Amino acid sequence: PTAPPSAVPSATPSPDPEMRLNLNTASAAELQTLPGVGPVLAERILALRAELGVFGSIWQLIYVDGISYAMITDWRERLTVEATP
Repeated sequence: PTAPPSAVPSATPSPDPEMRLNLNTASAAELQTLPGVGPVLAERILALRAELGVFGSIWQLIYVDGISYAMITDWRERLTVEATP
């Protein structure tokens, strides 16, 4: 028997660049959509953004306690640091 189409795993396409999460505008709730980010880590990211003013690179997330290079590498296709108006 074959599994129904909905149960067949499929390759996850790369996120659409238009759908990337902008670190300079994202809310805590939006940040929590990233794998491994809960309320505490989201608040730490927002605190760093407040301290920096804006993120110039996603790699600045390494300064957040609890975030590793592996996590940033995993998220890099999901994030952007576009300037805010």
